[in-house]
Amino acid sequence: MYHSPPKSIPRYIGSKTQVSGFTILELLITLILIGIITTLAMPAMKTVTRRSEAAEIAGQLSQLINLAKDQSTRRNRAYQVIISEFNSAIPQGRLSLSEAASNTCQSLINQPNLIKSLETKPFGASVVDNQQPSIRPFVGLLGWRQNTAQEWQSSVLELCINPKGGTFVRAGDSFTELTGHFTIGVQQYFGDPLLKLGPPYQVEMTFSSGAKVRR
Repeated sequence: MYHSPPKSIPRYIGSKTQVSGFTILELLITLILIGIITTLAMPAMKTVTRRSEAAEIAGQLSQLINLAKDQSTRRNRAYQVIISEFNSAIPQGRLSLSEAASNTCQSLINQPNLIKSLETKPFGASVVDNQQPSIRPFVGLLGWRQNTAQEWQSSVLELCINPKGGTFVRAGDSFTELTGHFTIGVQQYFGDPLLKLGPPYQVEMTFSSGAKVRR
């Protein structure tokens, strides 16, 4: 009897297909690690953010001083810049910008009734009537000094800018030329009780140059 040869059975070479993936335990461990890293990084992230707030306020202060220089030249009038409420313990400060009756700084002293008030800006926790408080309540004006070796001064600072771009400092009943590199400190605070966050930003100017921010 004739028998047909058996059909060959196809053979597949290779291993079984495997589907890989994460187990629930692996996912939980990954999430825990992400949480730990985020928690550890948060203080550093907050520090960077807060330092950028101090840079922002220092930029605003320098812009106001440079605005006075620009307007003094344009309008041929002396401009008065009064910066007050300096404090090394808490964030506060105030800047007042005014226009004199003439192009001389002495007119600010001789004709105070003719001074035209233009703008008053609060810093930190300081308040100005009928005006919104600063959007950065933890950034204030630390003080001023005329050289880096000097301690920060907290007394009221009165500057005069004439149409030629010169900056003068009031001393009693007269104004004298600003000498050297004059700086105003802008300090960031944090926490309760308040602590200083890093060194202050400095708004620097000279007799003839405009204000600029320096770390």
